[in-house]
Amino acid sequence: MPITDDNFTAEELTAVLEKKPELIGQIKPVLATRKFIVHDETEHANYLKTVVEPKIVGEANKKFHDNLDKDVKELFGEDKVAADEKSYVYLKRVAGAKMKVLGEMQTELDKLKKGHNPSEADKLRIAELEKGLQDKATEYDTELKKRDTVINKMKGTSAVEKELAPLRAKFKDNLPKAIVDNFEAGVIEDIVSKIRFKEDGGAVLYDGDKLLTDPKTLLPLTVTQYLTEKLGDLIDTGKGGAGAGGNGQGGKNDKKDGERTEFTAVPGDVKTKLALSDYLLKLGYIDGSKEFDEILEKHGKDLPLR
Repeated sequence: MPITDDNFTAEELTAVLEKKPELIGQIKPVLATRKFIVHDETEHANYLKTVVEPKIVGEANKKFHDNLDKDVKELFGEDKVAADEKSYVYLKRVAGAKMKVLGEMQTELDKLKKGHNPSEADKLRIAELEKGLQDKATEYDTELKKRDTVINKMKGTSAVEKELAPLRAKFKDNLPKAIVDNFEAGVIEDIVSKIRFKEDGGAVLYDGDKLLTDPKTLLPLTVTQYLTEKLGDLIDTGKGGAGAGGNGQGGKNDKKDGERTEFTAVPGDVKTKLALSDYLLKLGYIDGSKEFDEILEKHGKDLPLR
C-alpha cells in the first residue's frame, strides 16, 4: 500500500505497522497535533503512576488536611497560629494545651490531698477539682473519639481514591456523569465504612466483626478486589488499562446545538438508569447539565443501573 494512498483500510494499515513498527513513533506525533494522546501499555502504566495517582492522592491529602483543620477548629475552638501551620502540629498544639489543663488540675489536687489533713476550704476545692477532672476527661475522651472517627474516614477515602484511579480507565464508554458520580459515591461510602488499617499501614475490610476474604484464596479481600466487584456494572471487562476509555463524561445527543424536545415522562420501554440517560440524550439534553441531572435523579432514582 503506497503511503500516499488515502484509501487504505484499517487492515492494510495494521499490516504495514506490523512490518514496520518504527512508523508508530512517527504516527504518534501526528496524532498529538490533532489532540489525540496514544500510550502503549508501559507508557500508560507510567502515566497512571506518575501523573494520575499523584494528582488524586495529592487532592485527597489536601481534602483530608482541610477537613482536619476544620474539625480541630470546631472541636477545640482555636485557630491556627499561621496559615502554613502543619495540620498535625496544629492538632498536637491545641490538644496538648487541653491536656496541660488536666495536668495542672491533677497536680493541684495531689498537692491538696498529700501530707496533711485538708481544711474545709481544701475539701471543697478537692471535690471541685475531682469533679472538674472527671468532666474534662469525659469531654476530651468524646472529642478524641470523634477525631479518630474523622481521621479514619479521611484515610479510608484517600486509600480508596488511590485504588479507584486505574479502574476508571476501564469504565464503559459514554456512561452519563451523573450515574458514574452517584454510583461511585455510594461504593466509596460503603467501602470506607468497612476499612480498618493495620499497624503496617495496609488496609483490610470487615463487615461488622467478620474479615472479608477472597473465597478462592481465603486471603483478606483487597480494596481493589472489592471495588472491582462493586463497580462491575461500570467496567468494560474487555478494555485494558491503556487508552482513554470511558470516563463518565457521557454520550452525545442526536440534536443540533440548541435543539431539544422537552421531557414529559419516562417511556414504558425505559427500564434502567442507562436507558433513561440515552433517552434524554436523544431528546437533546446535555449530559452533565443541571436539567439532565435533575431529571435523571428524580425519575431514575428507583430504576436499576442497567
